[in-house]
Amino acid sequence: MVIIDGFKSSFDKVDPKDIESMTVLKDAASAAIYGNKAANGVILITTKKGRSGKLTMEYNGYLAIQKVSRYPKLLGAVDYMELHNEASDNSGKQRSYSEEWIDNFRRGDDPANYPDRNWADFYFKPAVQHNHYIKMNGGTDQLAYSLSLGYMDQGGVLEGTGYERFNFRSNTNSSFWNDKLKIATNISGYAGNKLDHPYGTGYTLYRIAQMSPMVNAKMEGYGWTSWFQNDALREAGGKETTDTKNFNGNLNLILQPISQLKIEAAISYDRTTELGELYAPNITLYTIETGLNGEQTIGKNNTFESEIRQSTYNYGSLSSYATINYWINVKEDHHFKVLGGAQQGKWDNKYYRTERKRLTTNIPSLEAGDPSTQKTIIGVPKRLLYLFSGALAMTLKINICLKQMSAMMVLPNLLRGRNGAFSLLSLPDGVSEKRILSGLPSPG
Repeated sequence: MVIIDGFKSSFDKVDPKDIESMTVLKDAASAAIYGNKAANGVILITTKKGRSGKLTMEYNGYLAIQKVSRYPKLLGAVDYMELHNEASDNSGKQRSYSEEWIDNFRRGDDPANYPDRNWADFYFKPAVQHNHYIKMNGGTDQLAYSLSLGYMDQGGVLEGTGYERFNFRSNTNSSFWNDKLKIATNISGYAGNKLDHPYGTGYTLYRIAQMSPMVNAKMEGYGWTSWFQNDALREAGGKETTDTKNFNGNLNLILQPISQLKIEAAISYDRTTELGELYAPNITLYTIETGLNGEQTIGKNNTFESEIRQSTYNYGSLSSYATINYWINVKEDHHFKVLGGAQQGKWDNKYYRTERKRLTTNIPSLEAGDPSTQKTIIGVPKRLLYLFSGALAMTLKINICLKQMSAMMVLPNLLRGRNGAFSLLSLPDGVSEKRILSGLPSPG
């Protein structure tokens, strides 16, 4: 579970350069307040806030070349056929490749008719990635601000893939009445565009590992062979894109009229829209059939059906919480704390997708598809309301032999008749290695 500035979120909604601090809650006691969603731990992220002072500007950027650093070594054509013949011998079957045929590949003087390809080298190419980040910071003791803008463009090591993203974040902090009232705003968002092969990169990666090195990819005067559907689609303008836009706004108020009383309230609005499109135009694929006499026959593969899909996924949340803390210190070792709080959240989502097949012309539009093949899927909107009822808690810290122990008891919830109680006991790290009571002999 990821919490950013007090509200549940995710890593993709924050630029790493906007992070001020990150805390990991792993033990049950510290993560208990988040319920069963924190079963695998909680990551608390605090973003950078404005600091008083004159206006300062910061730029951070880089340019990188990325490539596949390691990939399993693939067999060449000669090794492939010799091992295939050896497997046939071991199985008592007739050999598939004659020595004369293998020699044609061994010479390597006619790659058009006797290809020997390493498909990893054929598909994987170095790609450029660059990232830019600008931040402005300044203000006074009563009003401080921070504004950041980011841009990233990452080309894919597979041609026809990539990701581009713009993001922004604006944080302001205001204080009034001698710091007794503090108001903070946090506004952020991003727009990302993902480019992929028409039916995903998984199909291409599968073929890299499975295809024979002797397969002919594209025949001069004809076109792509049947193994290379994605390549033919991409050459004809086919692609799959996902445009994502996100907006998030938080408002936080802290009122501390006296040193022992603190009242805090916050509200967060988050909305994401994803627009997806799959465009697979009309293409012609070819097959090569080799007869027993070695003669090759070229034919068309007409099994592929063009199509276009368009989808919209809209989802978001509106969350808020309020807490009241009051504490009393008795001397230096005993602390009594009473707290009350409520949290409310509403989530909704809606999904819509429509598709048509058998395009009459190669344009990325639903109108180009056959109306009789149309399919429409509508996801039923969901709205969930979650209420964490107000609760009272008392924390008592007792210093025992210079080692602190703490216990917390949560009294029954006060709203809607929901009752429950639990207690927590926390011990300092490494307590098993320390002497708790004086007078005991040292270990060992």
